[in-house]
Amino acid sequence: MNEAGYQTAIVGKWHLGHNKPEYLPLQRGFDQQYGHYNGALDYFTHIRDGGHDWHKNDKRNDDEGYATDLIGREAARIIADHDKSKSLFLYVPFNAPHTPLQAPQKYIDRYPDMPMRRSVYAAMVTCMDDAIGTIVDALNENEFPEKNTLIFFCSDNGGIPSLGSNRELRASKGTLYEGGVRVPAVMVLPGRIKAGSEVNEPLHIVDLLPTLAPLCYLNTKKCQPLDGKNGWATITRGEPSPHEFILLNATPFHGAIRMGDWKLIRNGHVSANNTAKPKKQSWELFNIADDPSEKTDLKDEHPEIFAKLKAKLAELSKEAVKPN
Repeated sequence: MNEAGYQTAIVGKWHLGHNKPEYLPLQRGFDQQYGHYNGALDYFTHIRDGGHDWHKNDKRNDDEGYATDLIGREAARIIADHDKSKSLFLYVPFNAPHTPLQAPQKYIDRYPDMPMRRSVYAAMVTCMDDAIGTIVDALNENEFPEKNTLIFFCSDNGGIPSLGSNRELRASKGTLYEGGVRVPAVMVLPGRIKAGSEVNEPLHIVDLLPTLAPLCYLNTKKCQPLDGKNGWATITRGEPSPHEFILLNATPFHGAIRMGDWKLIRNGHVSANNTAKPKKQSWELFNIADDPSEKTDLKDEHPEIFAKLKAKLAELSKEAVKPN
């Protein structure tokens, strides 16, 4: 985006290589930065593991306030101050909702009939919704043209059932089951994306760059080979997913892959951070279209499909960088 002439800004969580200056946002193509480097910081004091973690343009910043409010406010400021003769790429990774569970009391008071932990979680989500509203209001107030302004929102993992809900999907955050990896996403571009339309074909977050590239006249020739595919026709015209397969993970001790409606999971009971071989090895094969709750293992009924997906997962696992 930066090389294509966009003004670029990140407001929120960076969560990458903060202990090396060369990996900080201003060294990675961003013109502006505001927010925190780590996740799971105190929302009010901005302390993480005993250290101050709030920065602006990669220097310490001492703004006071609830992190989610500050993120929404700064994103709106960047929009208001932007020179509209230039294109803008604004990346806003909220830390909310994430532990520690903290929210302004006025938001918690909206949910008096919930258990305390869940009322705080609901308050955090509501505050984030309001911050997103602040950002959208800034776009409207500063007359960013709707037909040229794409808004994309998604979660980064499934919910934790004691706080949120994955409805009929199995398991939760931290697993390879649908409750861990299938998340909601919203894309808005009036005149190009039909309001109220739904996309039920499988797409992956790595599709974002190759989908945006043609829209934004980006040259990806200098990029490393991309795992993602251009999903624009799927999103706007209802065409099938561009993917032959989607790799969900491949570690030495667990992994998952989806091909069409079929999904193979190796050691679904094992954490992605596991550093020792599990005592028990398991394989599961599901038809996600018929069984989104992943209740019926079909590997014995469909041995050829099982073998095909298993071979592909093994092939991709060989390409994986050795974990640290």
